[in-house]
Amino acid sequence: ELVTGVGADDEEGAAVSELAGTLARRLKKLGVEAEQGARARGPKQGTEERKKGAGKGKGKGWSGRTFVSAAGYTILVGRNRRENEQLTLQVARDGDVWMHVRGAPGAHVVLQMSQAPPGAEPTEECLALAANLASFYSDLRSERKALVMMADPKHIKKPKGSPLGAVTVSKEAGTLMGMPDDVPPELKAARQKHEQGKWGSS
Repeated sequence: ELVTGVGADDEEGAAVSELAGTLARRLKKLGVEAEQGARARGPKQGTEERKKGAGKGKGKGWSGRTFVSAAGYTILVGRNRRENEQLTLQVARDGDVWMHVRGAPGAHVVLQMSQAPPGAEPTEECLALAANLASFYSDLRSERKALVMMADPKHIKKPKGSPLGAVTVSKEAGTLMGMPDDVPPELKAARQKHEQGKWGSS
Protein backbone atom coordinates (compact mmCIF):
# COMPACT_ATOMS: atom_id res chain seq x y z
CA GLU A 1 0.00 0.00 0.00
CA LEU A 2 0.99 3.65 -0.36
CA VAL A 3 1.04 6.12 2.52
CA THR A 4 1.85 9.64 1.32
CA GLY A 5 2.92 12.41 3.69
CA VAL A 6 1.67 15.75 2.36
CA GLY A 7 3.39 18.91 3.54
CA ALA A 8 0.40 21.24 3.20
CA ASP A 9 -2.65 20.94 5.44
CA ASP A 10 -5.80 20.33 3.39
CA GLU A 11 -7.90 22.00 6.11
CA GLU A 12 -6.64 25.56 5.61
CA GLY A 13 -6.87 27.76 8.67
CA ALA A 14 -7.54 24.89 11.09
CA ALA A 15 -5.77 25.04 14.44
CA VAL A 16 -3.05 22.51 15.17
CA SER A 17 -4.64 19.65 17.07
CA GLU A 18 -4.08 19.33 20.80
CA LEU A 19 -2.59 15.88 20.24
CA ALA A 20 -0.07 17.17 17.73
CA GLY A 21 1.00 19.86 20.15
CA THR A 22 1.31 17.41 23.02
CA LEU A 23 3.39 14.99 20.99
CA ALA A 24 5.56 17.76 19.58
CA ARG A 25 6.34 19.01 23.07
CA ARG A 26 7.07 15.48 24.27
CA LEU A 27 9.37 14.77 21.32
CA LYS A 28 11.21 18.05 21.85
CA LYS A 29 11.68 17.17 25.51
CA LEU A 30 12.95 13.70 24.63
CA GLY A 31 15.28 15.18 22.00
CA VAL A 32 18.16 12.77 21.48
CA GLU A 33 16.08 9.74 22.38
CA ALA A 34 13.56 10.48 19.64
CA GLU A 35 16.40 10.63 17.12
CA GLN A 36 18.33 7.61 18.34
CA GLY A 37 15.29 5.42 18.93
CA ALA A 38 13.12 5.01 21.98
CA ARG A 39 13.31 1.47 23.30
CA ALA A 40 10.19 -0.19 24.68
CA ARG A 41 10.53 -1.22 28.30
CA GLY A 42 8.47 -3.25 30.79
CA PRO A 43 8.42 -7.05 31.26
CA LYS A 44 4.79 -7.49 30.20
CA GLN A 45 4.70 -4.80 27.58
CA GLY A 46 3.35 -5.77 24.16
CA THR A 47 1.16 -8.63 25.37
CA GLU A 48 -1.11 -9.58 22.51
CA GLU A 49 -4.75 -10.16 23.37
CA ARG A 50 -6.00 -13.29 21.65
CA LYS A 51 -9.24 -13.80 23.56
CA LYS A 52 -12.25 -13.05 21.40
CA GLY A 53 -13.76 -9.72 22.32
CA ALA A 54 -10.77 -8.61 24.40
CA GLY A 55 -9.76 -4.97 24.40
CA LYS A 56 -12.52 -2.60 25.49
CA GLY A 57 -13.26 0.08 22.94
CA LYS A 58 -11.36 -1.50 20.08
CA GLY A 59 -14.06 -0.76 17.58
CA LYS A 60 -16.98 -2.74 16.24
CA GLY A 61 -15.93 -5.67 14.10
CA TRP A 62 -12.18 -5.30 14.74
CA SER A 63 -10.40 -8.65 14.40
CA GLY A 64 -6.82 -7.51 13.78
CA ARG A 65 -3.89 -7.65 16.17
CA THR A 66 -4.47 -6.12 19.58
CA PHE A 67 -1.73 -5.37 22.12
CA VAL A 68 -1.68 -3.82 25.59
CA SER A 69 1.15 -1.55 26.72
CA ALA A 70 2.67 -1.59 30.21
CA ALA A 71 0.53 1.46 31.03
CA GLY A 72 -2.61 -0.44 30.02
CA TYR A 73 -3.32 1.35 26.73
CA THR A 74 -4.55 -0.58 23.71
CA ILE A 75 -2.51 -0.70 20.51
CA LEU A 76 -4.21 -1.99 17.34
CA VAL A 77 -2.23 -3.30 14.35
CA GLY A 78 -3.62 -4.13 10.90
CA ARG A 79 -2.67 -7.48 9.36
CA ASN A 80 -3.47 -6.67 5.73
CA ARG A 81 -4.68 -3.86 3.50
CA ARG A 82 -8.32 -4.41 4.35
CA GLU A 83 -7.65 -4.23 8.08
CA ASN A 84 -5.35 -1.24 7.61
CA GLU A 85 -8.13 0.68 5.90
CA GLN A 86 -10.71 -0.40 8.47
CA LEU A 87 -8.44 0.60 11.35
CA THR A 88 -7.52 4.01 9.95
CA LEU A 89 -10.86 5.10 8.51
CA GLN A 90 -13.42 3.37 10.76
CA VAL A 91 -11.90 2.37 14.09
CA ALA A 92 -9.44 5.22 14.83
CA ARG A 93 -10.85 8.29 16.58
CA ASP A 94 -9.69 11.85 17.26
CA GLY A 95 -7.11 11.76 20.02
CA ASP A 96 -5.67 8.40 18.96
CA VAL A 97 -2.07 8.24 17.73
CA TRP A 98 -1.79 6.73 14.23
CA MET A 99 1.58 5.37 13.09
CA HIS A 100 3.17 3.96 9.93
CA VAL A 101 6.75 3.38 8.78
CA ARG A 102 8.03 6.05 6.44
CA GLY A 103 8.72 5.13 2.83
CA ALA A 104 7.76 1.44 2.88
CA PRO A 105 4.68 -0.81 3.00
CA GLY A 106 3.61 -1.84 6.46
CA ALA A 107 0.86 -2.15 9.02
CA HIS A 108 -1.26 0.77 10.15
CA VAL A 109 -0.90 1.09 13.93
CA VAL A 110 -3.18 2.97 16.33
CA LEU A 111 -2.44 3.78 19.96
CA GLN A 112 -5.96 4.20 21.35
CA MET A 113 -5.58 7.27 23.53
CA SER A 114 -9.24 8.09 22.81
CA GLN A 115 -10.08 5.27 25.23
CA ALA A 116 -7.78 6.61 27.97
CA PRO A 117 -9.01 8.67 30.96
CA PRO A 118 -9.56 12.39 30.23
CA GLY A 119 -6.30 14.33 30.24
CA ALA A 120 -4.11 11.23 29.87
CA GLU A 121 -1.08 11.51 27.61
CA PRO A 122 0.78 8.71 25.81
CA THR A 123 3.81 7.63 27.81
CA GLU A 124 7.27 7.38 26.32
CA GLU A 125 7.05 3.59 26.63
CA CYS A 126 3.66 3.41 24.88
CA LEU A 127 4.89 5.50 21.96
CA ALA A 128 8.05 3.41 21.71
CA LEU A 129 6.17 0.11 21.73
CA ALA A 130 3.72 1.30 19.06
CA ALA A 131 6.61 2.54 16.88
CA ASN A 132 8.46 -0.75 17.33
CA LEU A 133 5.35 -2.71 16.31
CA ALA A 134 4.89 -0.47 13.25
CA SER A 135 8.46 -1.18 12.15
CA PHE A 136 8.29 -4.90 12.97
CA TYR A 137 5.09 -5.40 10.97
CA SER A 138 6.51 -3.74 7.85
CA ASP A 139 8.87 -4.40 4.97
CA LEU A 140 11.60 -2.82 7.11
CA ARG A 141 11.47 -5.50 9.81
CA SER A 142 14.95 -6.78 8.88
CA GLU A 143 16.48 -3.31 9.41
CA ARG A 144 18.04 -2.28 12.72
CA LYS A 145 15.77 0.77 12.91
CA ALA A 146 13.12 2.53 10.85
CA LEU A 147 11.50 5.95 10.85
CA VAL A 148 7.87 5.90 11.94
CA MET A 149 5.52 8.81 11.28
CA MET A 150 2.73 9.81 13.67
CA ALA A 151 -0.53 11.61 12.97
CA ASP A 152 -3.95 12.34 14.40
CA PRO A 153 -6.52 10.19 12.52
CA LYS A 154 -8.51 13.30 11.57
CA HIS A 155 -5.63 14.35 9.31
CA ILE A 156 -5.71 11.09 7.33
CA LYS A 157 -7.83 10.74 4.21
CA LYS A 158 -8.34 8.18 1.47
CA PRO A 159 -7.86 9.64 -2.03
CA LYS A 160 -10.68 8.93 -4.43
CA GLY A 161 -9.93 5.89 -6.56
CA SER A 162 -6.86 4.89 -4.56
CA PRO A 163 -5.99 1.23 -3.85
CA LEU A 164 -7.25 -0.57 -0.76
CA GLY A 165 -5.31 0.59 2.30
CA ALA A 166 -3.78 3.67 0.63
CA VAL A 167 -4.17 6.97 2.51
CA THR A 168 -2.69 10.45 2.56
CA VAL A 169 -1.51 12.26 5.68
CA SER A 170 -2.11 16.01 5.51
CA LYS A 171 -0.46 16.86 8.84
CA GLU A 172 2.04 14.79 10.81
CA ALA A 173 2.46 14.93 14.58
CA GLY A 174 6.12 13.92 14.58
CA THR A 175 8.50 11.06 13.91
CA LEU A 176 9.87 8.28 16.10
CA MET A 177 12.57 5.73 15.48
CA GLY A 178 11.09 2.25 15.50
CA MET A 179 13.28 -0.66 16.54
CA PRO A 180 11.96 -3.87 14.86
CA ASP A 181 14.02 -6.09 17.14
CA ASP A 182 12.58 -4.53 20.31
CA VAL A 183 9.32 -6.46 20.33
CA PRO A 184 8.32 -9.37 22.61
CA PRO A 185 10.10 -12.66 21.75
CA GLU A 186 6.82 -14.45 21.08
CA LEU A 187 6.11 -12.08 18.18
CA LYS A 188 9.47 -12.90 16.59
CA ALA A 189 8.83 -16.62 17.08
CA ALA A 190 5.39 -16.34 15.47
CA ARG A 191 6.86 -14.43 12.53
CA GLN A 192 9.60 -17.03 12.07
CA LYS A 193 7.06 -19.85 12.21
CA HIS A 194 4.92 -18.07 9.64
CA GLU A 195 7.86 -17.61 7.28
CA GLN A 196 8.91 -21.25 7.66
CA GLY A 197 5.35 -22.33 6.93
CA LYS A 198 5.29 -20.34 3.69
CA TRP A 199 8.54 -21.91 2.48
CA GLY A 200 7.45 -25.37 3.59
CA SER A 201 4.22 -25.20 1.64
CA SER A 202 5.84 -24.02 -1.58
